[in-house]
Amino acid sequence: MGESPKRLLSPALFLLVFLLFTLPFMTVSCGSQRLSAYNGYQLASGKGGGSAASSMMGASSSGGGAGILYLVLLLAAAGAALSFVKVTWAPLGSAACGVIGALILLGVGFMAPGVVASKSQGVATGSIQIGLWLAMLVMLAAGASAILLGQSRSGGSIGLTTSGQSSIGNAGVFRPPDSSRTAAPSFCGGCGAPAPPGTQFCGKCGAPVG
Repeated sequence: MGESPKRLLSPALFLLVFLLFTLPFMTVSCGSQRLSAYNGYQLASGKGGGSAASSMMGASSSGGGAGILYLVLLLAAAGAALSFVKVTWAPLGSAACGVIGALILLGVGFMAPGVVASKSQGVATGSIQIGLWLAMLVMLAAGASAILLGQSRSGGSIGLTTSGQSSIGNAGVFRPPDSSRTAAPSFCGGCGAPAPPGTQFCGKCGAPVG
């Protein structure tokens, strides 16, 4: 029961990205006049604002530009789903979704203003807003929490006991006891002194150990 909040942290962060997409991602301005503002969903589709800026962003999205933000939402959904899958590779897959999504957002943050300037022939400028950077940071945090969750899941393996009994790890692989720890000690045939396992000659009198 104590691990339940930790297990829910990663999917909660991934789902938070969908909410952050409602925040402003970019504004388009012409000089000192702001033409339009776009949240994550509007920036991905190129719709919103009802102005020349909207048609400009629509052309950009249909050309494969900011529309890649839809992939971020897909990665967030996949990362949240993998958080509930109990297989060994699931935490790594969830973390990969977070890292790839964050890199996509970083790329959009650097490229989108240039796309606006190019489509408007330098008349309009685009400015990235806090919503995009918050979504990027949350995707990174979701990936990091998935890694930590995977480490906590694999930390319960049982090692070899000192009594020589066999143990079974998380993967269910049988590990036989160490023969060097369980072998009975040998004794010298001449003086009867005990000898460590594997010793061929007595360290006291030099006689063969039998």
